Amino acid sequence: MKSINTVEKSNKPHLQTQRPTTHHSYLGSELLYKKLQESLARTGNINNPETKEIEKSFMMTLNIDQMSTYQELKSEMYNGAMWPWPVWVRSFISASRAGKDPLGKNFRGDNRNPSTADVGPNLSSSSRTKFNFIYDGNKSEYKKFNIGADPTIKYDSEGKIVAQKIPEPSYKILNNYASNDSKNGHLEFSYEAKDPLTPSIGTPSLDVWASFDMKETGDNLSINASFMGDNFPSTEAFIQDQSGTRLFLGASKEKGNILTLYGEADVNIFQVNMNIKFDKKGNFVGVRQGDQLIPVTYWNKQIQEKFKKQ
Repeated sequence: MKSINTVEKSNKPHLQTQRPTTHHSYLGSELLYKKLQESLARTGNINNPETKEIEKSFMMTLNIDQMSTYQELKSEMYNGAMWPWPVWVRSFISASRAGKDPLGKNFRGDNRNPSTADVGPNLSSSSRTKFNFIYDGNKSEYKKFNIGADPTIKYDSEGKIVAQKIPEPSYKILNNYASNDSKNGHLEFSYEAKDPLTPSIGTPSLDVWASFDMKETGDNLSINASFMGDNFPSTEAFIQDQSGTRLFLGASKEKGNILTLYGEADVNIFQVNMNIKFDKKGNFVGVRQGDQLIPVTYWNKQIQEKFKKQ
């Protein structure tokens, strides 16, 4: 990382006269630079009015070479954002049973509503497929992709477990790039999974396709996303801040059954258009809606209640 030497003189010729680097101007630059760093630590945003005013005063103490060095430093330090944002997309069966095979044996459903919790010891908050990644706000890129699933369980007619196995889901990254001019990160992916306890030939796949556009500016994280699937099973998505608090992006309840899985993921599941405010530590403050700020707890409850009514 470059540093600004406020007393260093350059031997390079210039078309205009440099500001004299007297002892007084040196102290002024050092003091204002310290104030700039303190203000940035408080506001977390170089474009905050308070921080911007101090920066303006600081820049007035710099000569041409120092100004050039500061602009490079500013580009490295302040251009874009600074937080990693973990995101999860999960497919789950809200019903307690997923249907019957020709022998009359039932498959376990996940028996739940939308949840941001990890799977528990008794398979609470379990999922048929769970895909997660991290959006790096500093580089406007998506990384650390991971996919998994919880066990598929089969019961006999008396409700006893006769077989269980963890599926082997797969995913494809279809697009992943950052737009340098807007600091917007774009991602498209798909994932699929099959019931591991039935013959692969003839068993339909659970298919989900999604796209994300995320951008971090100041204290705001904007997220635009689209989800498509088979209308079965249910789908949920959520994001996590730096303290571990999780916020729903959306959820959609299943409207079909296992037979609905045949075919492509061509049904619109849900859309996301959110602006999330976070504090200087990268923790969620709430969801912006017009001039209102909806607290995380209330927002999550809204998503869950809407799901129950679907």
